Amino acid sequence: MLPVPAPLMGRAVARKAHPFSKIIITSTHAVAKKDPATPGAFLLRYHDDVHVTLADQSTVVAKQLDMVLHGTTGSKQHAACAKGSTTVPAQPSLDACKKITFSHNVCITQRHRKACADKATFYPREQKCLLEGNVSITQEKGASRSQVPVAITSQKAELNLVTGTINFIGSSQKPVSTTIVLNEEVLSHAKNPRPITTRGA
Repeated sequence: MLPVPAPLMGRAVARKAHPFSKIIITSTHAVAKKDPATPGAFLLRYHDDVHVTLADQSTVVAKQLDMVLHGTTGSKQHAACAKGSTTVPAQPSLDACKKITFSHNVCITQRHRKACADKATFYPREQKCLLEGNVSITQEKGASRSQVPVAITSQKAELNLVTGTINFIGSSQKPVSTTIVLNEEVLSHAKNPRPITTRGA
């Protein structure tokens, strides 16, 4: 585990609203269809200029978004998809949307923090996120002294949105690399933690 000054992407859960209690999605194209393998479920795909805003005002941009909605909500989204813009309201249970997958040039922004990767998979109920491929997480200098400029790159990263903990995963060929700016002095550090088994990979 690589320690990170000031929980990156972790402040979203400090607010009362669950980040996934409301999801606003816009895109150039969108398709919805029934999931033949799961009764009552709908497969939603948004592609080209996908932009998502969560309840905590965090934003995600990507080329493509795939999600599965369970229950009656799916029928309502089916009609909305034709317009390429959807608002997914708060659900009685977060089980209605178990997984949201962003792919191709994914960038997540939350205040002074930004995370980019080839792929990002969110698990709303668990409030976890798995970043895969060319992962880059940066934190700009903020008003708080604890928000020091940090830049970290890795092959994978597991984010716990509840605790703010991030587990970075590298390899001998591409180790985890960290740059921390302290009082205008740059401290560079490279570390190669042991690979771990990730859920949802």
